[in-house]
Amino acid sequence: MKETYTTEVDAWYGSASDGSLWYLARTDDEQYPRLSKLRSHDPADAAWTTELATMPFMVRDTMVDVHGGHAFVTEAVTGNVFRLPSNTLQRSPEAIAALTLSDGTIPDWSRNVSLTWFDDVIVTASTEGTVTGLGEDGGTRWEASGQRALNLNGALIVSTPTSVSRLDPATGGVIWEAEVEKAEQFAVIGGDLAVVGYDEQGLAESSGAGLVTFLDVGTGKQRSELEVVLQTFPATWRGEDQLLLSTRQGEAEKLWAISPDGKVNYTYTTEEEMIFADAAGSLFAISKETITRLR
Repeated sequence: MKETYTTEVDAWYGSASDGSLWYLARTDDEQYPRLSKLRSHDPADAAWTTELATMPFMVRDTMVDVHGGHAFVTEAVTGNVFRLPSNTLQRSPEAIAALTLSDGTIPDWSRNVSLTWFDDVIVTASTEGTVTGLGEDGGTRWEASGQRALNLNGALIVSTPTSVSRLDPATGGVIWEAEVEKAEQFAVIGGDLAVVGYDEQGLAESSGAGLVTFLDVGTGKQRSELEVVLQTFPATWRGEDQLLLSTRQGEAEKLWAISPDGKVNYTYTTEEEMIFADAAGSLFAISKETITRLR
């Protein structure tokens, strides 16, 4: 017999990779979405519920992932982990990156960190500059220095504002380390790592010089370097064989398509639209009434 349940308008409902059922929803009166682990297919039948501290643009753009007995709410396109508040009744400034799958409690290692994972290793990065490899039980396997840790196409990339390293996620061993002038955003293009850097003070003064550096993912050796003029924080996407980088310049939006050899394949500038790309690297321009596919 067909069953129908009531849900909010902005909601995500589905299964994680382990088959567990989840419901993520927000009403017009709520600032933050609610995450529920369900006992059945009925969204009202929740084993536990918590509230997201950061609000996705649309709840439908998210997914729930399960790894090593823990639940993570991720952005569907990028896989970035959204953070959760430590207390839904009395807000705390601390950010929570994961919840225990069985009861929604907070693992101690999940407090005030960003995280990613590789097979049976969870990698966390703290604002104090420590990157830690954890087992599925939360026990420490290794520690290294760094302020951010990313899983980029299976490569563990650890960065500081002026350096980039690739580590072995199983042991924390350094595969290679490279010094760069600036390191803020990253993308893997084929066998190369694109590092986008910029000076925040320069951006504030609308005169920021951005720097795009391509490093070989396997060896860390620099392949190319290109300077671009940025007047706002850039948005970056991974195209099929090139980096797509977009920023506002005055009243216009400008995009560069840059290949790993440092050559600009093409640029696109518009005064009326905002440029964005999807996960496949297709390029779109969006205005108030239309979306146009550019390439």
